[in-house]
Amino acid sequence: MNKTKQFLQKLNNKKVRRVLYVICLVLFVVLFVRYKIYKQAKIYYNKGVNFYKDEDYYFAEKYFSYSLLYKIPKRLECKSRINYALSITTPITKESVTPKNIDESIERLEEARSILVQHDCAHMYDSDGHNKKAQTLKEEIDEYIEYLKSEKEKFEEEKKADNLDKSSDEDKKNEEENKSEATSTTTDDKTNQN
Repeated sequence: MNKTKQFLQKLNNKKVRRVLYVICLVLFVVLFVRYKIYKQAKIYYNKGVNFYKDEDYYFAEKYFSYSLLYKIPKRLECKSRINYALSITTPITKESVTPKNIDESIERLEEARSILVQHDCAHMYDSDGHNKKAQTLKEEIDEYIEYLKSEKEKFEEEKKADNLDKSSDEDKKNEEENKSEATSTTTDDKTNQN
């Protein structure tokens, strides 16, 4: 009983009450701020989902990135990373890739892959990521990057072949022009001699 009375007497002390009051106030503020941050992250996540559903991938990408700036809950972090990566990769299709934008497409896919690898949602060099969907998406992105790299090599080979064809055509034209000039100069010389 004595210990309980001593504790209650300490609580009656004004200094102790003030300290306890300040501690409680700080805890309340910290919890309130964390709740607000969580709520804001969830708002951005939900906006990203809505833009993705509307096929507005640019804004979906932006809002998923905003949600990751906040301390998003663990259960939503990998989902947000997956959706962020999907909003980057979905617009990149075989039909949309041209020789002019193939490098940019490869860079965007590598960016999506790095987003999935952060915080171990997916692993870069093995298949042990803690989120199966993220790991599967990362592997699909890897395959698509390899496909685009092989397409880039084909584009470059075609470009070289076209350049060779153009240069050989130009050589033929130059030869024909030289022949025609030579025959015209010999004809002019003959007419001058007469």
